[in-house]
Amino acid sequence: MSDIGLVIVWVLFGLMMPLLALQVKMITEVRGDGVYIKFVPFHFEYQDFRYQSIRDYKSVSFSSLKRFGGLGIRIKLNGERLYNIAGSEGVELRLASGDIVIIGSKRH
Repeated sequence: MSDIGLVIVWVLFGLMMPLLALQVKMITEVRGDGVYIKFVPFHFEYQDFRYQSIRDYKSVSFSSLKRFGGLGIRIKLNGERLYNIAGSEGVELRLASGDIVIIGSKRH
């Protein structure tokens, strides 16, 4: 790789990626018709979980590293999903489809 190419790669991954990581935030809203989640800057629209599609819910403590392999948006092959920025507490939603969604929250 040329020197210019190496500098470009370094700027993109050495500077831009850490700056992007500092800008990531999760917005969770409980509205009259459901629970809405948005990961900024990755989601342009809210992911919604309407009350009629939620069969059950409960407060949970979990290890996102052990159960899902890390933080962020995680989807397992069995249909379980995780939306979490930090911490180990949240709300587990059991959907009518049988899927499980865990939403990390400081105020679970």
